[in-house]
Amino acid sequence: MGKKIVVLGGGTGGLVVANRLSKSLSKDNEIVLVDKEKNHLFNPSLLWVMVGWRDHLKIQKPLSLLQKKGIKFLNSEVSKIDFENRKVFTSEEDFTFDYLVTALGASTYPDRQKGFQEAAYNLYDLSLSLIHI
Repeated sequence: MGKKIVVLGGGTGGLVVANRLSKSLSKDNEIVLVDKEKNHLFNPSLLWVMVGWRDHLKIQKPLSLLQKKGIKFLNSEVSKIDFENRKVFTSEEDFTFDYLVTALGASTYPDRQKGFQEAAYNLYDLSLSLIHI
């Protein structure tokens, strides 16, 4: 009997895990990737976008493409995880899991540093990267 593996986060870490599992596990296992964004954004390339060396559309891919690899994609935001009962709650649906991978990435909070927003750019913000230097 197959297992249900849920990967939270569609960034580089979550994608690597989901793709590796898809290649190495038998097809009777279910892999679900959950992310609040519809597209994977390759953050390291935002620096190149900022200086005009890359087109921002070329550093993004729809996470729905994972379905071609047998990975279910759920575009939803996680609201709660019940580890004891192995359940994930999202804005779209709730579901149980056998194994859970949390790869939710890092968040920046420029507003917490006095003067940052007035004097600097957040390099991990796509909209700010589109303002070319």
